Amino acid sequence: MPGPGPRDHAGGPECDDVDRALLAAGRGDQDAFARFYDATSAHVFSLALEIVHGREACEDLALESYVEAWRTAPTFDRAHCSAMTWLTMHVLRQTPVRLALNAARTARDENPD
Repeated sequence: MPGPGPRDHAGGPECDDVDRALLAAGRGDQDAFARFYDATSAHVFSLALEIVHGREACEDLALESYVEAWRTAPTFDRAHCSAMTWLTMHVLRQTPVRLALNAARTARDENPD
């Protein structure tokens, strides 16, 4: 019996629904993007909270990630990765910017010249 395929780790049949929602969002379907958001937001917020520590920064990182996801949804190719993996990469790409902004905000708050 063959082992799991390269995408079997992504969550099974429900991941196909997420993939389809992102593909439709890539064609401009706002309702599909809302379904994509509903299916993925818990994961994104959990990941963001682990990265930036703090609810406001977490919400900012998640928002920036979803804005970028909407903007680049037409580039999603499920042959390369699942929608969840694709979105996780977007969160991770937004992280350095968010961390730099948080550091600047902290420095400004600690030294209000």
